[in-house]
Amino acid sequence: MHPGPAPGAGRPPRAALEVRPVPEPSEEQDHLARALARLTALRAHIPEKHYSLDQHYVDEFEAGLGHLVALGYDIEEFRIPAAWMHGTTIVNNFAGGSIHRTPPAIDTHLLLTRLDAVLSFFDLRSPKAREIGFRGPRREP
Repeated sequence: MHPGPAPGAGRPPRAALEVRPVPEPSEEQDHLARALARLTALRAHIPEKHYSLDQHYVDEFEAGLGHLVALGYDIEEFRIPAAWMHGTTIVNNFAGGSIHRTPPAIDTHLLLTRLDAVLSFFDLRSPKAREIGFRGPRREP
């Protein structure tokens, strides 16, 4: 019976393997990643079946945009206009004229439009190769 090659034969000795540390992202890259992660998580957890959303969804969106502004990005066009926020005032004249106001809310589709726009903006700016449009089958020359 012929013994096979010695265990580890053909591989470099362990001392020859070089372990390289993973480079840390810059502080700016880290803040950008955190802001986009926050916006992406918000997008993933918005209840789309609701007609309107409470103010805290808008506050979270604006906080994410605030991080991007702090990094120097011009994202003003993605902000939520005050006119998009609405509340309801109910006046009850039967119980001594009491007034009840509902908290401010936004129509779900309006917030989703801005959220998708800002995420698309950064997705299109990313350095990864991206083809836009239709490419049919190529003919061989």
